[in-house]
Amino acid sequence: MGNQITDEEASDILDEFLKHQDIMCSRSGRKEYPFHFQVEDPNIQGTDDVFFEVTREGVCVINYFKWPKDDDWFREDHEMTHEKCLEYLSQLPRPWYRFTNGWFDYLARQAKAN
Repeated sequence: MGNQITDEEASDILDEFLKHQDIMCSRSGRKEYPFHFQVEDPNIQGTDDVFFEVTREGVCVINYFKWPKDDDWFREDHEMTHEKCLEYLSQLPRPWYRFTNGWFDYLARQAKAN
């Protein structure tokens, strides 16, 4: 996902995430990698479960969802940088997917098509 970071940088990054504990509805109990959390995001539909996994390299957003009238669960994985995830947490309620690497790829494709 990204470049390797030093132990000191890794600790500092987790400290930045912990500043947002008040909007996390669940999180890992320890300050260590991988660090997992969920947030109270009004854009996450009732048929979705979205988990954030912070690693030393970046953030994986794991989205479990169901289609209407379907009993099967599906999974999508998306990537974010630490910086983009912290930006997302700081500005809620804009949706998480607008901060993923795939969103920026989508915007670039749309710009080329126009």
